[in-house]
Amino acid sequence: MQLDQFPEGLTRGTQLSVSIVTQRKENAVTIPLAALRSYAGRNYVQIVDDQGNKREVDVEIGQQTATDVEIVKGLTPGQKVVGR
Repeated sequence: MQLDQFPEGLTRGTQLSVSIVTQRKENAVTIPLAALRSYAGRNYVQIVDDQGNKREVDVEIGQQTATDVEIVKGLTPGQKVVGR
């Protein structure tokens, strides 16, 4: 584990906030959670192709935060996803 250097002038009793990263993935494909659709155990998104046509694509999800979800399978970087 590595800690950043403490700021100058820090004294006892100074309130701090700490961020702890427990897991990190490089180059993960993520989308806004609001764009993910689920129905009867199926996870899917709507994408827009180069001609502007919408279609549904089944996806496999990974890690999730309050705002984003990792797409493990089904999308490639750069695809346009339609939100709700």
